Amino acid sequence: MTTRIGYLDALDRLLILGLGSLSRAFIDKQCAFAGARQLPNGGFQGRQGAADLYYADFGVRLSSLLSPNPSALTSAARWASQQQSEPRDVVTAFNLLNIDRMLRLHNLESSVDRRRIGSVIQAQQLTGGGFSRSGGAEVSAYNTFLAALCFEMMETEHPDPNGAIRAVRGLKRRDGCYGESTGWSEGQTNATAAAVAFLTMYNALPAEDSESAARFLATMQSPEGGIPAQLSAPEDDLLSTFTAVLTLFGLNQLERLNLPSIARFVGSLACVEGGFRACLSDDEPDIEYTYYGIGTMALLRTFVLAREQNDTLSPGLFE
Repeated sequence: MTTRIGYLDALDRLLILGLGSLSRAFIDKQCAFAGARQLPNGGFQGRQGAADLYYADFGVRLSSLLSPNPSALTSAARWASQQQSEPRDVVTAFNLLNIDRMLRLHNLESSVDRRRIGSVIQAQQLTGGGFSRSGGAEVSAYNTFLAALCFEMMETEHPDPNGAIRAVRGLKRRDGCYGESTGWSEGQTNATAAAVAFLTMYNALPAEDSESAARFLATMQSPEGGIPAQLSAPEDDLLSTFTAVLTLFGLNQLERLNLPSIARFVGSLACVEGGFRACLSDDEPDIEYTYYGIGTMALLRTFVLAREQNDTLSPGLFE
């Protein structure tokens, strides 16, 4: 079985399409925010101040999507090339590969050691199928999805797609959602998004599972307009809102959500000086949630443009 290639490239194209209809003043403000988060060494700082691969990934995403700055990207490429000893798990392996993917779009390279990355990913593969969290023994929807994206970026066949499909399907709950691992009884927004995306990549999401997952995600929208990570979460957040919007877009079910309420929720987290906060109780923006905020706005705009042109763009979104 082969994967449907181009998931991340397809996502970038969708975001760029939507970003094109946002105001220049808004884009400039977000570019300035992202630029202010890039350190002199080329990395991007997180909430603790230092640069790391996780935040550098989001920094390069924003720099690449909003207004590519050759000097900023060159500096990021140089910093990323110095992090080859850093991949510790599937997440950081994904960060390195995704940074490299985006830099290559601008004819830059970060000298990624794919052999080392492959070994790091293999260490988290489970004999029963799928991938665990680092040091874990249970299948993780999120890590299985990220591993699949890594194989795609490395242009490498998945070592056990059928086993991974069985493992992810085993995370399905009665109400149609998916848990992050077998130990989670409560349905989770982001785990459902990861499971649906993974199964879609491998053409392994039956119509009835697509429908039940879409129904679950739609029911997660709160009166505040956003979407929480799970029903027991204290409030809505931008990550969960972004993944739900993206998943429903890909399933051609985005109209199940109250889209004006989504837009108002996202707008309420935008900061005057640029950037986005994670949630209403958050007191500062960061580069990760700025990507989710801008990404959600772009997806909503892409959806509106497609509807105006009578073009669904789905369900073949990630084929």
